[in-house]
Amino acid sequence: MALLALYGNTPSVPGTLVDHPGSPRIVASATPDSISRRQARSALPAMAATTVARASEATTEVTFSNPESPRAHETVAIELLENVADGAQVHASLWNLSLGRPLHGFKHAADVGTLLLVSDASATHWRMSALRETADESYVEVFRGTNHNKFVLVDKLATGEEWVVYTTSANFTKHQRKWEQTTVVHVGNKALYDSYLEYWESLRVGKPAHLERIHGRVKLWTYPTNTGHAFLEGIAAARCDRGAEITISSLQFRNTGMAQALRLASQHGCIVSVRTSAHWADANDIAILTHDTDVTLTYASTHSKWMAIDKVGRRCRSYVYTGSTNINERVHEAADSTLRLKGRKIYDAFRSEG
Repeated sequence: MALLALYGNTPSVPGTLVDHPGSPRIVASATPDSISRRQARSALPAMAATTVARASEATTEVTFSNPESPRAHETVAIELLENVADGAQVHASLWNLSLGRPLHGFKHAADVGTLLLVSDASATHWRMSALRETADESYVEVFRGTNHNKFVLVDKLATGEEWVVYTTSANFTKHQRKWEQTTVVHVGNKALYDSYLEYWESLRVGKPAHLERIHGRVKLWTYPTNTGHAFLEGIAAARCDRGAEITISSLQFRNTGMAQALRLASQHGCIVSVRTSAHWADANDIAILTHDTDVTLTYASTHSKWMAIDKVGRRCRSYVYTGSTNINERVHEAADSTLRLKGRKIYDAFRSEG
């Protein structure tokens, strides 16, 4: 499955605030914006995949979007949906959709297979309503502003690949093109697919389950949960005594426990950098995070939700945590998911964005 890879980097200075830096630098040779819609459709299969992890037949691929390449995450989703195999099952859990091409992609998936959808009742755009009507089964009434998930599951592609898990920080809306976004696609990890399918079923019945499952190099958290944000696990295990680097990108920073954990990590030798939106940052939590610390705080147009740590645990391995969950207190009430991914290539890919 060919995915378009877009990477960027915005420099920041330790101990300073950087107000709205410029868009990250793009080093990909082509983006969906540089070619016509018809060319984009024909070019998709030929685009080089960025495979950052491989275990037997399972792969993990990462794609980044930003204002200079605003449709990258949409392109990945459209490619996926337009390559659904005949008779395949597609399970989706979405916060919102108001874009035509993703809607057409979902309609195609419904035409050739079975589309089952969970969405939030707060999403009222007519294209979201059209998607619900397209789905074989759609569930919305149980959620009122609490289903924040953004994932799609496909059991088989026309190319023969199976057990696809598409996760992203982005909604399918025009507004999302103004922000940095992160998309991760897993192919061939049936255990992970099955766990997401179990979670999807819990969403369907209106009782989202809290899962913590390890499947090879991937660990899945689902929310709501009273055990705290998944990022806290990584911060607690970071090797600050070895100068571990902790880098975070999150639309929101509204979690006192996270601010305190990062502050403590910085005081114990970790190099901490946080990118967040000034509009969604809590002043008290930012003060805890930055007052009398060496934490680097960057205000940026980011909608991503990830944390990368280069040295974790006894073996000083590299971990990335990513998904649809912002750094806020809503882990106790909103339906979301986070993945922990192991490996230096995964870490390097995410650090190239942040």
